[in-house]
Amino acid sequence: MVTTVAHKTNGKAKAKSFEELMQERRQRAEQGLAEGAYTVKCTGKEQGAWSWTVHGPHGDYTVTARKEEGRWRWQCGCEDFRRHADNPAWQCKHIHMVRLWHEQQNARANGQD
Repeated sequence: MVTTVAHKTNGKAKAKSFEELMQERRQRAEQGLAEGAYTVKCTGKEQGAWSWTVHGPHGDYTVTARKEEGRWRWQCGCEDFRRHADNPAWQCKHIHMVRLWHEQQNARANGQD
């Protein structure tokens, strides 16, 4: 099933699939981390919840993940996430950055750097 989401680009609404929008955000996250424009720092872990600060050119954003009913529930303080908060599957580029950062940390810990 393909879900279509109305998305504004330069003030004009353009329909894109959910998968396309997630791919765009993941690519921006990869690029931002690779270029060093963004940094991720784990700021807390307690009772099934984690928090990180993503620092970038437009300021700091707090990303959190909490285990609820066996699944991770992600949240971010950015406008993109707030605009799509009604969709529990939505992940902004900051959430993608945290996930990529964790993948990189795990790879380094396992000697796959």
